This record gives sequence, C-alpha cells and structure tokens, in this order.
Amino acid sequence: MAFQNAKRTGVEFAKGDHPNALFVTSKGQFALQRQREVYCDELQQSREAAAINSAVSAVSQVTLSKSSEARRAPVRVKVPAAGHEAAFYDPLSPPINQVTFFLNGQLQTINNPDPQMTLNEYIRSVPGLNGTKKSCGEGGCGACTVTLTRTDATLNETVHEAINSCLRPVCALNSSMSVTTIEALGGQRQGFHPLQQAIADFDGSQCGFCTPGQVMNMYSFMQDNPQPTQQQIEDQFDGNLCRCTGYRPILDAFKSFAVDASPQSKRQCKGPCGKPSDIEDLCCSSKKNNHHARAAEPINNKLVTAANGVLWYNATSLADLQSIMSQNAGAQMKLVVGNTSAGIYKDQTYDLYINVAGIPDFVATGVESGGLFFGAAVTIADLIAVFNTNIAANPGYQTDNLVALVAHLKKVANVQVRNVASWAGNLMMTHDNDDFPSDLATILLGAGATVTVTSAAGSSNTVTIDTFLSTPMQGMYLAELHVPWGRQNEHLFTYKSMLRHQNAHAIVNAAFRILLDGSNRVAEQPTIAYGGILPRAFRLTAAETTLQNQLVTDRTAIGNVIATIAKNIVPDATPGKVAYRHSLSTSLFFKAVLALQPPGTIAPTLQSVVNPFVRPVSSGVQSYDVQPGDFPVGEPIHKIEAKLQASGEAVYTGDVPAPSGCLYAALVTATQANATLGTVDPTAALAAPGVRGFFSAKDLPADQNTPDPILVDEEVFVSTQVLYYGQVIGVVVADTQRHADAAAKLVSVTYTNVQTPLLTIQDAITANSFYEPDIPPLSQGDVTKGFAASTYIISGSVASDFQQHFHMETQTVLAIPEEGQSLRLIGSSQWPVGLQQTIAHVTGKSIAKVSCEVRRIGGGFGAKATRVLIPFSAVAFAADSLGLPVRMTMDISTNFATAGKRHPFLGNYKIGVDANGKALACQIDTFCNKGHGLDGGPPTEVLFLTIDNCYNFPNFLVTGKTCKTNLPPNTSCRGPGWTQAIFFMEHIMEHVATYMSKPPEVIRALNFYQRGQVTPSGQTLLYFNIPQLWAQIQSSADFATRTAAVAAYNTANRWTKRGIALCPMKFGIYWASDPMSCVVNVLPDGSVGVSIAGIEMGQGINTKVAQAIAYGLGIPLKFITVLPVYTLATPNGGGSGGSVTSELNVRAALNACDQLNALLAPVRASMPPNSAWTDVVATAVAQNINLQGLGYVNEGNGPNGPANYESYAVACVEVLLDVLTGENQVLRADILFDCGVSMNPAVDIGQIEGGFVQGLGMHLSEQILYDSVTNPGALLTTGTWEYKPPASQDIPIDFRVTLLKDAPNPVGILRSKAVGEPPLTLACCGLFALQHAIGAARADANTNGYFGLDSPATIDKVQQACLVDPSQFTF
Repeated sequence: MAFQNAKRTGVEFAKGDHPNALFVTSKGQFALQRQREVYCDELQQSREAAAINSAVSAVSQVTLSKSSEARRAPVRVKVPAAGHEAAFYDPLSPPINQVTFFLNGQLQTINNPDPQMTLNEYIRSVPGLNGTKKSCGEGGCGACTVTLTRTDATLNETVHEAINSCLRPVCALNSSMSVTTIEALGGQRQGFHPLQQAIADFDGSQCGFCTPGQVMNMYSFMQDNPQPTQQQIEDQFDGNLCRCTGYRPILDAFKSFAVDASPQSKRQCKGPCGKPSDIEDLCCSSKKNNHHARAAEPINNKLVTAANGVLWYNATSLADLQSIMSQNAGAQMKLVVGNTSAGIYKDQTYDLYINVAGIPDFVATGVESGGLFFGAAVTIADLIAVFNTNIAANPGYQTDNLVALVAHLKKVANVQVRNVASWAGNLMMTHDNDDFPSDLATILLGAGATVTVTSAAGSSNTVTIDTFLSTPMQGMYLAELHVPWGRQNEHLFTYKSMLRHQNAHAIVNAAFRILLDGSNRVAEQPTIAYGGILPRAFRLTAAETTLQNQLVTDRTAIGNVIATIAKNIVPDATPGKVAYRHSLSTSLFFKAVLALQPPGTIAPTLQSVVNPFVRPVSSGVQSYDVQPGDFPVGEPIHKIEAKLQASGEAVYTGDVPAPSGCLYAALVTATQANATLGTVDPTAALAAPGVRGFFSAKDLPADQNTPDPILVDEEVFVSTQVLYYGQVIGVVVADTQRHADAAAKLVSVTYTNVQTPLLTIQDAITANSFYEPDIPPLSQGDVTKGFAASTYIISGSVASDFQQHFHMETQTVLAIPEEGQSLRLIGSSQWPVGLQQTIAHVTGKSIAKVSCEVRRIGGGFGAKATRVLIPFSAVAFAADSLGLPVRMTMDISTNFATAGKRHPFLGNYKIGVDANGKALACQIDTFCNKGHGLDGGPPTEVLFLTIDNCYNFPNFLVTGKTCKTNLPPNTSCRGPGWTQAIFFMEHIMEHVATYMSKPPEVIRALNFYQRGQVTPSGQTLLYFNIPQLWAQIQSSADFATRTAAVAAYNTANRWTKRGIALCPMKFGIYWASDPMSCVVNVLPDGSVGVSIAGIEMGQGINTKVAQAIAYGLGIPLKFITVLPVYTLATPNGGGSGGSVTSELNVRAALNACDQLNALLAPVRASMPPNSAWTDVVATAVAQNINLQGLGYVNEGNGPNGPANYESYAVACVEVLLDVLTGENQVLRADILFDCGVSMNPAVDIGQIEGGFVQGLGMHLSEQILYDSVTNPGALLTTGTWEYKPPASQDIPIDFRVTLLKDAPNPVGILRSKAVGEPPLTLACCGLFALQHAIGAARADANTNGYFGLDSPATIDKVQQACLVDPSQFTF
C-alpha cells in the first residue's frame, strides 16, 4: 500500500498535493479525479478522535462505545473547517488469487478460490470440521452459526460476531479475520466449554442438530457482552431455530449466565481447566485463546479470482469499484457485503461479484449537517449501534425518530443476518425484486431519509427512497444513506405484521411521520408510507394531502383520512392475503393516530393500543416426582449424547467422512404436476463442471423402478406419467454437492398433455377423485335415532391443513458399494429395515447384500420413514451403477418440494344434544388429502380410533374418504390422525358450548367418558382419569380466577383481547405390528455394547434403553454404550414412530437382560454376595459363557381393545390478541400430563414441551401454500423465507408442565406411558383460547354466535375473523 498525507480545509480535502484524489464537496457528494481515491477516516486513529468529537459537539456527538450495540464501523464525521490529517490510498496494488484467514487459530490459505464456495462448505469439506451444520442454506435457521472475529481499528479491539457460515463466501474473508467453530470451544478430550455443559445440563438438546449453532450464537454474544441480562440473551436467539425442544430449556441454559439470573439458576464457569469462576471472567473464554484476538495484519485487499467463469473482485476504494464497473459494463454483477440475499434468491446468477465491504467510504458513519450518514457497506447492526449511541448521547426530539427506527430494525431478519447485511443491500433487493417487502425501504422512506446514488463514472445524485426505488441502477451503486434528525413535535411511528414474532418478513409494514404545531395540527405534508401492499414501498400522497393542516384530535378529519386510505389502497394480488393487507393499511394508521392524541384524552379502553404489550422474559416450571428406589430408571438424567451434540462431536449422516472417490448426488424433479413426461435431456448437465453421470427411468429396469415392498404404487424415477410437481425424474452425480445441485437444474425436461392438477380436498370432491375402497365407517348405536331424540342439532365443518415436518437435518444418505456386490447405506432414516428392503429391490440384490446403518438423525417427525425411500433408492442405484460411493445432502427447497406433509383433513359434522348439552348423537364425514400415492395408507383409521377423544357418544358414526390429488404423497407427521381427530372433536365441543351459551369447560365435562365405558372402536376405558386431571388443572392453573380476569380485561379494552381455554386429550397407544429387537453384548471387561432397532432422533431412546439395561442388570450406567442401529445386527425391526419406539426397545432390552441374568445366575451363586460386576463377568468369561442377550418384541392389540393403553393429559392456555393486526402472544400454558411412572422425567418433559410448541406452530403460524395459478402444483413455501415454524419468542411466556403424580400405568413397560406425540395434540387449546379472544372482539363489533377457526389460524385469518371495520375507529 502507498499512503500520502493531505490537509483538510473547510469541507473539502486539499487537492493540490494529489491531483488524482477523490474529494468530498460541501454537499457531501463524491468527486473523482483521474481514477484515484483519497481515503479519509477521521476516527481511524484514537489520537484524532478527541479533536473530531470536539468539533462536532455542537451538532450531536457520536462516539462508539465498547458495547455490542455501538462498537461497529469506523466513523467519518463531516465538520466545519478544521485541520486534519488524512491518508491517501493508492489502489494500484497487484492483484492476487489467494484468500487467507484464520480458522480456530490455524492459518488457512486458499489458492484460486471459487467465488461460489461458502465458508460452511469450506470448513466442512477441507479441514473436515463437521460440528458446524448446514440445514436451510438460507440464513434462516442458525444451524451453521460460527463466530467471525475481526479487529476494529477504530476501537483498537477485537469484536466477535455470530454469522451464518452458509452465506459467507470464502472470498469475503481476509487475513485479519478469524473464524471460530464449535470445535474450538471444547469437547470430550479437552473438556467441555461452560456453554456446552450448560445446554446439556438444562436438557436443551434433543435431536442435537441445531445445538452447535445455538452454542456458537451464545458464545459469539458473550465475547463482547460478558455480563448480559436475561432479556438480552432471549433477544439474541431470533436467528436459531429448534424443532425439538420448544426452546424453553435452551433459553434457560443460556439465561443461567445472565447477571440478573436467579441465585438458583445462576451458573458459574467450570471449564476445561476445572477452575470455577464468575462467568464475566470465563477461565476458558476465547479472549484468552490467542487464535481469537488477532491484531490487524496487512490485508491482501485486491483479490481477483475466477472459477467456472465467475469473477470475484475485492474492491478497496471507490476508484477500484468504479473502474471494475466500467470495465465490466453490461455484465450481471453483484456488489457484496454480507451476501445474505443469496439465502432468499438462490437461483440468481452473476458473472461478477464485487466485495465492497473493504471500501473505507462504504464503512464510514457519522454526523453531517442535518443528521447522520452511513456508507453503503454499513450493516444493519451498525445502524442500530450508531442510532443507539446517538440516542444515549442526545436524548430528546432530535433522536426520537431513531428510537422508532431501532425498534423496527431489531425485527429485521435475525442477529446473524443483521451482523453482516448492509442497508444498501437490503434496498437493492427490493429495488430488483418485486417480492421483497423491505422493512428498511418503508421505515427509511417514512423517516425522510435520502440516499446518494453514484454512477460508475463518478457522478452522484441524492434522492428520496421512493425515487431511488424507481431509478434504473444499471451501472450505478448506492453510496450513502442520510438519516435526518427529528424535529420538535415531529412523530415517527413504524409497524410490521409478520407470521411469527421473530425472523419473518413483513406481510405489511408502514411508517408515518407527522409534524404537529402547538395546537396538534399537522403542520406540513406528512409521510404515510407502506410496504407489502405493492411490489415496493410507496407514499400514499392522497392521504397525506387529506391529513395536512388537520387537527389530529379531529375525529371527522381523521375519519376522512382513513376513508382516503381505504379508497386508494389496492393491494397487489400476488402475495395473497389481499383483504388482510388492505385492512392493515387503515388499522396501522389508526394505531398511529391514537398514539398522537394528547395524554389523558383518549378512553381507557384504547390505552392498550397506545401502550402496546412488551413481551417479558419467558419462564418455565417443571414439576414431577421420582422414586429413587428404581434408579436409574425414573431418574431425570441428561441425555447421554447431549454434551457430544453440544460440542459438535455427535456424528450425523452428513458428518461421516467421505470415502475415497466419493461423489455427490442431486435430484432432478418435475416442474409440472399433471402431465405426460416428454423428453429428458441431460446434455447441458453432463457438460457442467464436475458432473460424472445422470440416471433416470431408462437406466433402471422397469420391474425395479418401484420402491417395493413399501411404496407399491409409486416409481423411483418417472417413466411416463408425471403425477405431482417435485416427482423425481432423475439423479445427477458430480464431484461436489454444490456442483451436483447446480447441474440438476440444467437437465432439460419437456412435458406433453399438461392437465390442470387437483390440489385441494375440494378439487378432489368436485372431480370425484378418491382412492378406493372407502375406509370402512366406524359406528356405535344408531345416529338416526339419536338425532331424533336430540333437543338441538348443530352442524358445521372444520379443516386442518398441511404441516411441514421441518426436521433440521435434511434428507441425507451415503451409499457405499462394497465387496461381493454388496451395498452399505448410512442414512438419515426412521425405518432402516424398510429402507434395506427397498434398496435391495431397486438394485436387484438380496436383502442380505444390503445393510443400513443409522447412528442418529437430526429430527424426523415421520418424514424419514417412507419418504426417504425414493430419493435414497435413486442415490443407491447411482452408487451401485458407478461402483463408487455417492452421498446426497438434499437442499431444503428440494426436500420441501419432493416430500409429503401432514395430511390435510376436512370434517363435516352434525351433533345432537339434549337441553343441557349432553351429546346424544354425532356424525362426522371426513376427507383426507393423501396426495398421489398411498404411502402405506392414510391416517384415517387412526383418526377414526381417536376422534371421540374424551367424550361418550351413545350414537356415533364417522366416515372417511381418501382424496387422490396431484401433490407429493402426504405422510405421517408427529401424531398423524390423532392430531387432526382431537382438534376436530374439540372444535365440535366449542361449537356446542357457544350455541348453548355455556362455558366450553362445562360442556366438555358433561360429556366425559366414565371409567369402564367402551369407545366406538371397542376400547374399554378401565383407567380413564380425565375427570381427575380436569379438576386438578383447574385448581393448579387457577382457572376460575383467571377466567374472570380475562373477562374483565376484555370489557376494559376494545382493541386488545384475551382468551383462555381448557382442553383434554385421550391418545391411544398401539404396539401392534411394530416389532423391535435388542442385542446386549457383555464384554470381558464388563462393558456392555447395545444394539437396538429403534432410531435415536431426539426422543432420548438411547438414554432410556441404557437406563433400563443398567436397571435390568443392576450395574452403573457408565458400563453401557448404545451403538448405531445396524440392520444386519438387529434385523426385521419396525419403524421408529407412533410414540412407542422407546418403550418397545426398552422391553426388548429388558428381555435381553433377563437372558443374561439367567446365564449369570449360577455364576453369581458361586461367588460372594455383592461381588463386583466386573468380577462376575470375568468369572463367566473364564467359564466360556457367551454373554449375549437377544430381546425381541412383537406385540398385538391390548387386553382391553385395539390400543394397548391410553395416554391422558389436559392443558390450559391463555393468549393475548391484538385485534387490529391479528398478532397474538401465548401468555401462559399449563400442561398436566399422565406419563405413568416416567422412565426419565427430564427427557419426557422435553418431549412434552417440544411437541406442544410444534403443535402451536401447526395451529398458529405454519402455513403451506401451493401455486394454483402461475405454475399449478408448485410449492410456494419452499424454505425458511416463507415457512415459519415457531421461533424462541413464539413459545408460551409462562410455560408450566406437570407430570401426574402417583399414576403408575398397570399395563405399561416399567409402569410408564408414551410421550412423544400426545403433547402435540394439546396445542389446539391455544387456537381455542385465541378463538375466545376473537369472540370478545366480535361481540364489540355487535356480532355474536359461533364462528370457527380452521387450522392454521395465521394472523391474517385471525384479524379478519375479528371483523375489524374502520367505521369503528373512534377515539
């Protein structure tokens, strides 16, 4: 680098000494002379900071503290005349083709790096650090989180940021940066880091796939925030998803490090050194490890690299950028800072990437006349930091607008994205893409911000945000953002509606800026800005003109403005939810109007709008009893794999080291939903980099193209008829997963005879498209007579839609050809025996020639039972054909599109009751959307067995039809059939209660079964205890008092409402046709190796089996090791699901222990009493006794009916509803669960919490959409951008779980009960609580009577059900 000095005079740089310099004019615009740059960063050196701070004190001092929110970018300050030294940087450095950075303290050097290689791909494939996972590849789940450490030259200190490694290009790294992965924190050899230990100790890891990312997010945060509060910690986790745990134990684990944690939960560090200390002085903190705090080193600033025809430049100056842009005019180029847009627009390709994060002017921030300015590479986190700094330094009207902006910016994306994404990149995304509802565009437009747009030739223009959005940007770039100070009596309000409370894009956003005079009159044209209404943010000038000069206290004038908004807002139809988006345009403005009213002038019923609810720190209570005499069975021990999952050492399928010569596969899928397959041309794909082959139906013998014996009505590869969008046509094999994924998109496929697909249940009913025969009806008594005897007959319909399984580990498999034409599969499967049989058929081998191995899976929930058979068969066939190992890690979009979902159901019902509400007859006609493929059968039969739930119907009839549609075959999803059945029946009970104007809990209790009665399915309920649980939860949850409080609240508040509900659950547990086996080998040293048929997928089966064996053999747990499932060791097992896998494997293990105890009995008899286990084993080995036990179970129906027993539970849920927007919070959830005698209360409570939260997602936020217009049959919700399972602030704020005490299960294994799926069915209670809140809102709108909510009740449906009408907007 070449540096020269210059003096600054006035507001320009002196140019005389450097005729080729860039300078800043008095208007803050850039000028360029002879393509060279002067770089001025006044705060780059601490000696200069004091002078500048003094110079700008009259405007508004900007200083950066060492806190995480204000320690970001270098600050450049525009000031009046003041002499100051600046450095001129000569950009003409020689280009290089090398990237260097530090990874866990080791220097990494990448020669000729691929611009499209991400950090995640690098760290997993080159050094092989597989603790960092990849799940969504979109920056939406946090599984790939690592710490990026860099030296901030402004602060002269090291800063640490959590980032998504799946989005960070390796080319965007340099030698002053250090990356830390989970492996550097700790592990089983060096000792576990306190954070790893904590998440294990708090039972915060189930499947464990997300756990390293959770730990790394907290670790990154604590490096710069060693004394966090609980609220700060909860806010930090908006970018980390977990499908298993329900988040409560994760948050509790990390909140134990908070300064305000309770003394009982407050945690001390006891790290690898073993020395306890306060957490703020972590003895094993990264700051004490020299690989984290690297001083700034000379950076190879100007990187030019090319791979596969794609260029990457690291621009180091504005002159550099302009030169590159000019020389590549016409090329498709992308200016990169955080590269987060790649997570949304994954298919956008570019010829050229220009990294602008190192341009000094682009990372500059500071004060200018009239406000603040920010260079184009300033991140969203930096915006927040600088805004907060100014708010703290200058509280008052000048920064009140910044307060509103900060609050809104914290709702943008998530921590990991905000840390690296720039404001300019966000604005460019909405500029270039009609479907990106940018929050920044709307709120900055509302705040009156402007941007400086500069051309490649160097000319600049400063324009408003809306002008920028309509400005062609070819050959242009964003240079600066200018945010004005607020003015006295100026008010800025911003709003955002989204599907969940965190990490979700806006459905609608809005910003209103209004300047009032002393009489509350609008003093000038206000700003009324909206986003999510049209493709881009805009100002509604008609409403602005109507509002100008009006008194905001004038109800008539405000009514006119609202009418103008309603008249002029016409939402674009493309995103859907048109009526909701239109309604929000007025309701959000009404919120702002209420906030503008003088204090004390609005009715008390409106105060909850003016002072909105702020979510407090969440809490949880877990209550259970234990019986120490049975330990280790019943002991609440932590999962045996938990610490390995927390340290990233737990191995998943994708972590298995690639064998020599390993290739990678990607599926080619159909892009029509109902057509005849035409041609399949892989020519372009085969010519793509790294591609080794392509296989389709023409390569596979027709008699092997069916995944027999499981999916007999489907094909591995489409042969002639395309039945659904996403159906597998072929498989591409290449040298890397990225190359395979890219090549799969190049296969050219044509279609003929394209027909309109059937997508919905109604489509199937209209077309009479059903699978035959119908499900045999289930009946009891005579419904005709029952209805005739009824006082009231009530009818209606209820529907439950899809749910995505959303397992964090996508479908992943490794197929390895081995000697003797055998094939070994390592796969993420819930049913390895079924997979083994299918692969044997497809490859034409005997079953003995195929082995399947599963150590654990990263979540399954049913999706990895049958729906892995086709993609894994395609991979296995490719591996067998090539004679080389082939692996596939499916990308999330393909995973979502090809796999079926939870079955949608429709129920048309009629119920007859007497004058008191006692049911006399009930008929329900059900329809199930199966998709195109039976997938082993619909869950309708289970629905039939469950749909009575806890209620006795003397006359009962349920019928079922299975709809054949052009969708991927829908499949089992946690609680299949049970979940829909219980929701339907509870909906019916709600309808009866409303019709009869009686409390729902009274109607429910009136119709409960009594012990000993028989269900329509023939189940005798010998142990029915719902009345006991019902009374207990009403007492423990203080239901009566809270119900009265809810009613009082609803009377006192017009636009916010509360609701509270109680729901019961009866869940039949079926052991039949689910065989399980267990082999227990006792080795000479006394250690015990265990092989089971059940899959560890987060439910703690390995832990429970180990506890049972320790109990059965009378030995300590430390002797026991549970091995991976291997089909040639435990053959002929069933699939893992239906909530029964753990208990059946425990029974098999106990059977094996019985055999071993029988073998050891004579040995023990010949030895002194209480001889050590190791001595007993040694004696048996010396006597040549084969210490192997083989347990096998294959149970039939239960003794009292088809179910072996029933699981019972009740729930009480209270919610808060914002009527104007439909947003809602679960304030409290109480669950009382009959778990029998829990084998492990810690594990079982985790299942209850996780299942319940997954159910809340099903009923409240998880909406699946298929295209029915543009590309019929295409899945629209293909990833984390559109599909929203619950995040950490969607869980109950107060979450209480109690296991029923003194309730042994007389027919259960070790007196226990299943717990995996039943809790999910209770979550419909949250929907009914919300329905009650909506009912209160409807009553205020003078509408009474029953209305029903289908599932999911997303916020748009909720708000529309509230009947919000602008004519009611009074104050």
